[in-house]
Amino acid sequence: MTVPEAEPNLPAAEPNTETTQGALPVASKKKKTNWKTQRDIPFHATITLLTPVRIHPEQPGQAQIMLADEPQAVEVVGYACDQLQDVSADQMMVARLWFRTSEGYVEQLQLTHLRPVKEGEGSTERPTFSVGGRIQSINTEEGYLVISVEPNKDGLLQNPFVVEVWATLEQLEKGYIKVGRTILASGQYRPGSARLVAKRIIGIRIGEQPPKTVSDQAENVANDLVAEPESEIQTE
Repeated sequence: MTVPEAEPNLPAAEPNTETTQGALPVASKKKKTNWKTQRDIPFHATITLLTPVRIHPEQPGQAQIMLADEPQAVEVVGYACDQLQDVSADQMMVARLWFRTSEGYVEQLQLTHLRPVKEGEGSTERPTFSVGGRIQSINTEEGYLVISVEPNKDGLLQNPFVVEVWATLEQLEKGYIKVGRTILASGQYRPGSARLVAKRIIGIRIGEQPPKTVSDQAENVANDLVAEPESEIQTE
């Protein structure tokens, strides 16, 4: 992959290529899951930013947001379709976007969720991103990770897609950065270069915990038997 000229102070590469990318899922108004109350972190890839939002009356299904001080039209999907009806003209909002990437560049932005800015939230922060997925490949020479975002149980996504996240060499050489491991990467989305630049990468389980295999269950039973006095073992 040819890496374009980097921005000043740009950390080394961060993952998101779409060799197996599927189209963005068709949004629906399914019941929302409050992941804050769940033990499992879902596979996901989102961008969050503070922006005024305008409805495009002449373009149904689209809204205008501001990226790098430039207006940009985005498709409106899911809950944002209803939430947008209550937004005043140019009201500052916290917007959450779905996206895809191509050759390391963010594209196909979709506005999926809106809420009013809370007191104390700044208006000049860079857009941020969060990607929870499985490491597909690591490129230490060009400085990025390729992360696979897989479908969640009962989720909208039907096919996995990949995201490139740019990262420093120090981040990429951490012991837990290994192909097949799941990670949570977060940092800045830089509209000028259309890159996701990692500030933090942690190794953590993403997705539902897999069910125990028969061998796991057998091992647990064996351990229980070893720990129990022989006289207390019940037989049929």
